Amino acid sequence: MVLAGVAARAADPAPERTPFQFEMTGGLLGTSAGETWRTVDTRLYCNSSRVFTPFFSFASQRRGGMEQQVYNGSTYIHVNRRFYAIAGAGGSTERGGRLFFPRFRFDVTALGQVGRRDTWLTFGYSRLRLGGRAQVFSPGIQQHFKRAIVNASLNVTRVDPGGQWARSAQASVMVGQQGKRWVGGGVTGGRVAYQSLGVIPLDVRYSTWNAFAFLRQWLGRNWGLLARYEHTSLRSLYRVTGGHVGVFHDF
Repeated sequence: MVLAGVAARAADPAPERTPFQFEMTGGLLGTSAGETWRTVDTRLYCNSSRVFTPFFSFASQRRGGMEQQVYNGSTYIHVNRRFYAIAGAGGSTERGGRLFFPRFRFDVTALGQVGRRDTWLTFGYSRLRLGGRAQVFSPGIQQHFKRAIVNASLNVTRVDPGGQWARSAQASVMVGQQGKRWVGGGVTGGRVAYQSLGVIPLDVRYSTWNAFAFLRQWLGRNWGLLARYEHTSLRSLYRVTGGHVGVFHDF
């Protein structure tokens, strides 16, 4: 899910032109190993420019007595009506001696219209550091309909040490209207590959898949509720199931 973050965000509709948007969610997830994960996620969007739309996020996750904070700063870059990009960087701190998320990451996604007005080609690049280093290349396509947005992409990941390669794919759809309701979901599946660090390096490969569904419901002109359900399976390791609920406010 972490590697797919920018591609998923690229499928969102452009933020409304209010000066600020604020979101806060809390989550509770359970694993097949009997652990409980607790999360808090906050986001702030600043719509003060026609060219740049910066947004900032801070999240915290607690697992089995260990805790990690994740922070990120990104921006939409609106070049013209047929091309825009999303770029950002972030990192994490940890308590308890184990990282769940990258210590540092850089992401950029470019989106350009081709042919028909409602068809967009996308390309994402991510550079991550979590113990070793990883690069992710994500070509994809995004199709806009009257009330729906469909997004699909392929992720090709190179992980060092070891020069391991892995592939995954993702697809998502959202239906609705800004100011009323957005509902949608998606799936991600593929392989994870890396080389463990030790006296004798060990190649590690396993399959993973994730499915999610979400609702963004306006209850007033500038505020509403958020809900998300997700299930992740690292087939030979464990499964994670849970949900997130929260609020958003445009001001």
